[in-house]
Amino acid sequence: DVASRGDDATATSAPYVPWHARDFETRVGPVETRRRREGPATPADLHFVLAHVLEARFAVVGLTERYVESLALFGLVLTGTPVPRRVANTTHTHNQRRMKKIHLSDDDRAEIRAALALDVQLYDAAVALFDRQVRAFRALGYDFD
Repeated sequence: DVASRGDDATATSAPYVPWHARDFETRVGPVETRRRREGPATPADLHFVLAHVLEARFAVVGLTERYVESLALFGLVLTGTPVPRRVANTTHTHNQRRMKKIHLSDDDRAEIRAALALDVQLYDAAVALFDRQVRAFRALGYDFD
């Protein structure tokens, strides 16, 4: 039992197993893109991913906005050793200060929100999984700050 997945009501009680400790069949699976064949994702697709895929297939989730923590998690899960902060800070190239802001109309924003509704729900679930993974490793004594 490496670490629990978290203490919220939606988390399972199954132990979290780092990617490098999983057997070959579990950690390497086929990557299939069905969108060309089946069309756009549906709420049922999202439900299936949230219920059966996200935690079962992704040993670790990384977030750009939490890049240093993400690299530390990748290191821990893949090698058993976190990526040092000094290394993580030298490799991140995302710089929001240099990004050009685009001004959109309220109608355009509403259309984008509607088109991305499932993506936002998936992202929210990924953030929750990321937070549980960080908490689990912190409980084992790893520091991400």
